[in-house]
Amino acid sequence: MYSDQTRSYTVTFYVEEDADTLPFRFYILAAGQTNMVFPTKTHLRDKLRIIAAIQSTWGSRKNILRTMYSFFYKLYATKRKNTILFMSEQNKVIASNLKAVSDRMRERGMDKEYRLLYSARSAAAEPQSLKSWVELMQKMAQSSIIFIDDHAPLLDWLRLSPDTKLIQLWHAGAGFKSSGYSRWGHMGCPGATSCHRQYDFGIAGSRNIAPFFSEVWGINDEQVLPTGMPRMDEFLREDYQREKTKELYDKFPVVKGKKVMLFAPTYRGRGKRFAHYPYELIDFKGLYEACGSEYVVLFKMHPWVSSKVPIPKQFQDKFLDVGKYSKINDLFYITDLLVTDYSSNIFEYSLMRRPMMFFAYDKIQYSFSRGFHRDYEESAPGKVCYTFAEFLDAFRRKDFEYEKVEEYVKHHFDYIDSGASDRVIDWLVLGKLPADIQADLERVKEENTHRKALDFLPEGCKRTELGVLKEGEIL
Repeated sequence: MYSDQTRSYTVTFYVEEDADTLPFRFYILAAGQTNMVFPTKTHLRDKLRIIAAIQSTWGSRKNILRTMYSFFYKLYATKRKNTILFMSEQNKVIASNLKAVSDRMRERGMDKEYRLLYSARSAAAEPQSLKSWVELMQKMAQSSIIFIDDHAPLLDWLRLSPDTKLIQLWHAGAGFKSSGYSRWGHMGCPGATSCHRQYDFGIAGSRNIAPFFSEVWGINDEQVLPTGMPRMDEFLREDYQREKTKELYDKFPVVKGKKVMLFAPTYRGRGKRFAHYPYELIDFKGLYEACGSEYVVLFKMHPWVSSKVPIPKQFQDKFLDVGKYSKINDLFYITDLLVTDYSSNIFEYSLMRRPMMFFAYDKIQYSFSRGFHRDYEESAPGKVCYTFAEFLDAFRRKDFEYEKVEEYVKHHFDYIDSGASDRVIDWLVLGKLPADIQADLERVKEENTHRKALDFLPEGCKRTELGVLKEGEIL
């Protein structure tokens, strides 16, 4: 910081992403101010300027939307108590954990007591109409609880009212990739104030892994509740498993009577637009021969990878691209060996208690450019290979290091049942938190209140409205 600590330079060291040679870079930014706070609410009189300002800068539009939110918040004051919004700014449909909790509330008849609102937009990637923004401001303003299951960019600059609970039902279980504030200092990490910092609660599979999520979101460990993943309630139901297993065998007859290897890595590249996978690294001939008469291989690439798997015609009796099949979790029912790299799909698959292998050809590059939030080799629940030849050799010898799977399950799951949606509802909607969790939250609240009261000024100094006076100075 400089200029009497009102300005600062930030210097960020990083390794350039998507480059085999790992060039070293540093990025310098001169910041205009060092105090980082949420923008203050715009006065209601600005509502009268909406029409005139609609063609102005995005910053002005943000002020207009803040004004709308403030206006609607006061307008709907009496309708807020039992109104819940299920909201996605990443997808055009309500799915995953959001859908599981919503469906369960309706099954329990809670839609008679609570108003359930929905907003699903791909606003993180596509422009939205004024009508869409107005409708969202209305829904948010009249909701006492807002559930999201991914980052909502608008909440980086729109501060919710203090009596609105924002609850993150994060879509992923637990993988390796760094994200959010665990990428602090990397290009693309969140600002000091962001959507993540507004969460009242988030969820995870166990208390052991709560710190992974609290670091990502910049909140206290105790605010990450071990409810489990609501979307896995259906996944763990025996009747659903039987139904989907039969459906999959009918849809993919090539797997009947065979063991199934599911090749399901994450994407490479910076974001959805540039997502790809280096298919040239796959030795299709060697893999075909290693499968023998025992295995067939299903290739399920990340949804962002648009290019199909280039399976040679002579190998199509054992290899199949199932990229268009929407639910990867369903494929786990017929999978005997999962092959992945840094994906969080290991979280769900681990409950099958079947072996996994990891083809991590670019672990060094990935760890420097994207980053891991825990040691990769120690955490991967299976054999880690760094070349395809090494992978084929371990596969032929059935060297899966299977003992790691049970250790992973014990560490990552406090509950293995179909009750995650009910726990989210009971704990976070009805407020029936377990006594030990409630006690932890109260303790942290007291500690934070105490820290805010601390004053770290040097002895002999005093604080004034215009700054800090050193001993002997006169205002």
